[in-house]
Amino acid sequence: MKKVFILALLFALLSSCNPLKRLKIVTQGEVVEKNYFQEIPFELYNNLIFLEVVINAKSYNFLFDTGWDLTAISKEVLSDIAYSNSSISGVSVDASDKEDDFEYLVVDNLKIGEVTFNQIGAMAEDFSHISKVLGCLDSFDGIIGSNWMRKAKWQIDYEKRVIRFSDKMENFSVDKKSISIPIKTKSYGHAYMNLELNGFKEKFTFDTGYTKKFSASKK
Repeated sequence: MKKVFILALLFALLSSCNPLKRLKIVTQGEVVEKNYFQEIPFELYNNLIFLEVVINAKSYNFLFDTGWDLTAISKEVLSDIAYSNSSISGVSVDASDKEDDFEYLVVDNLKIGEVTFNQIGAMAEDFSHISKVLGCLDSFDGIIGSNWMRKAKWQIDYEKRVIRFSDKMENFSVDKKSISIPIKTKSYGHAYMNLELNGFKEKFTFDTGYTKKFSASKK
């Protein structure tokens, strides 16, 4: 009985290694600079925010998507950047419930403005189908996901079409008339807010990668 218990415990530990490694990749990463504040312009295309990201001194066009959990890099870009394979796989599900296998990657450094982000967890993705939908967009090289965003504080100014980010919240100017909405989140994944619609209480997320106005469950 003791041997059976030890074997069962060993199997449980081995089977839990990949989830722990995946969690480490998704939550890892750091900002090189300290005491920083940046304001950079963004392009608004089809109500989507696109920022310039610099990798190995070359500029790329990335979607700023608060609803995307894990940062994604176009497969066409991988040959030009420095990254490491983790040998850990996962499954992604898009808005149409289509599943696709991917391997977790770690990108050495990515730069927005004058701020450098190191060792950011990511996935390789084929964006050809999205590019066709967007049409005239010059390039679609990647997605800044929530795991990357968590390394800094962000402020989106749609009126001036700039994004500000810093390591300190007090560096932002906020209108006193602004409404504060509590958001619940864990160390990874979506951030949710509780809303009530005609008596129905549901969790919603603020998704800058969603081009329509509003989406809710059928109930």
